Amino acid sequence: MLRKEADDKYKWDIHKLYKDVAEWRKDLQKLVKINDEIASYKGKLDQKDIFLKVEKLEDESSKISDKVVLYTYLTDLDNSNIEYQNMETELTNESNKMSIKTSWVSNEIKSIGLDKIKEFITGTEHEAKLRGYEQFFKNEKFILSEEIEDALTKTSRSRGAISDV
Repeated sequence: MLRKEADDKYKWDIHKLYKDVAEWRKDLQKLVKINDEIASYKGKLDQKDIFLKVEKLEDESSKISDKVVLYTYLTDLDNSNIEYQNMETELTNESNKMSIKTSWVSNEIKSIGLDKIKEFITGTEHEAKLRGYEQFFKNEKFILSEEIEDALTKTSRSRGAISDV
């Protein structure tokens, strides 16, 4: 049985996320813009105001990303709709580009250090993230250099393109 033939009570109501694919694309483009803005702060995260701005942008990005990915996943269940199939490729391509543009973030956070980050976020709306940063710094020895991270990000993008063919 095709999905379109099934009774609506057996289907996810994806319209609660987005009314249509055009609305989904607007959020995907908003996500790209947010990540472009984050990328524009490269070399500046050691400034408190910039760091907090990027934290806020990452929160917004995360919310939109969750919604975009969920919608893509739920629409991908309908294998008969080519537009839905193309959405997964579009999301993957944009995600890869965003990863490349922001592959420097971990190294820059590492260079700032936990003490300075504690100073930045204590008493702000981001203070709840302190535990995450403590974990991050416990594992900092596993963070690759910016050059290697960038190369791996670009390589994984090309490897993904091969599997899409």
